[in-house]
Amino acid sequence: MPRNALIIGFGYIGRRMARRLRAADWHVAALTRSADGIAAAQGLGIAAWQGDLDQPSSLADLPVTADTAVFYLAPPPTEGVTDPRMTHFLGALTVAPHALIYISTTGVYGDSKGQMVTEESPVNPETERAKRRVAAEAALKNYAEQHPPMRHVVLRVSGIYGPDKLPLARLQRGEPIVEDSAHPSYVNVIQADDLVDICIAAAERAPRGAIYNVSSNRPVSMAAYMDVVADAAGLQRPPRISWDEAKTRISPGMLSYLTESRRVSSDKLLRELGLTLRYGDLKTGVAAALAESPQSR
Repeated sequence: MPRNALIIGFGYIGRRMARRLRAADWHVAALTRSADGIAAAQGLGIAAWQGDLDQPSSLADLPVTADTAVFYLAPPPTEGVTDPRMTHFLGALTVAPHALIYISTTGVYGDSKGQMVTEESPVNPETERAKRRVAAEAALKNYAEQHPPMRHVVLRVSGIYGPDKLPLARLQRGEPIVEDSAHPSYVNVIQADDLVDICIAAAERAPRGAIYNVSSNRPVSMAAYMDVVADAAGLQRPPRISWDEAKTRISPGMLSYLTESRRVSSDKLLRELGLTLRYGDLKTGVAAALAESPQSR
């Protein structure tokens, strides 16, 4: 079992993961391109490596050995249908790590019209951002096939919520939410601490080539999700509008998100990794997030 970790993408989840790994006596390093990331790593007492995934020459001498678990959390670029960042990282490796855990997205399934999706559901990316994730998954699979016995694990993650990662500002602004029975829109979420638990469990015991959907396993409507957050934070529930109204009143980004409706099953993940989520219940997860979040105080 690996006890050395390299975190690629040292943002919200990466920093929470670093704390957890350090507490479990892992040796942790992080790759970051920003001075803020360097300072954050040093503040957590972990090794900081400055590099830019868009600049392959900056990725020399990465701290990767045959007993390292790599947690690849970095997003693809914002344009195109491929992920050169993943390609650059894999090309910089001089030794294949023990395991590489890649955070992908459930967006790779596209719109299932509200039907349940499992790991057996066909990949059907409908947006460029989803196509970039599919390309990264393929690049990783190809690398792993050429570098056995490295274990690669793909975690297709739903929306992440947690401390400082709740739609409080949107609720405070009174922005509307779609509630239209003719166009049901489901939200699948995972609490940040549960995601960290899952990443570490995947590094420790997931089989080679495993793909898992990651969610709380309890899909709800977007309106219901916003209501839970509003109630927990003592804010007004958002006003409802129809799908037709949304086309002129909701931002293009949110509208794009709402056009893809699916319910995500994480049964395989929970069964194979033997996990019990801390926050399978949305109300409990939101309450815990608010209790830790300075923005709610």
